Amino acid sequence: MTSEHSPSDNGADDFEHRVARLLKSSEGALTSSVRSRLAAARAAALEEAARSTGARTFRVPGFWLPAAVLSASAMLAVAV
Repeated sequence: MTSEHSPSDNGADDFEHRVARLLKSSEGALTSSVRSRLAAARAAALEEAARSTGARTFRVPGFWLPAAVLSASAMLAVAV
């Protein structure tokens, strides 16, 4: 399988490499306390995301699904 890149892909790759180099070079300018706070903030954000992922999942409560089906079938029977 060959990998075909369009010219825009190459530009995006170049941009990614430049940004990565810039971030790596600026990493050394951070103090250890700043790096520590950033690591703690990242860990807290990842933990919060892991906890809230389950809450965002849509679930139909057990009572409402049969009630909705019954209601829809009753409306269909009346319409027919």
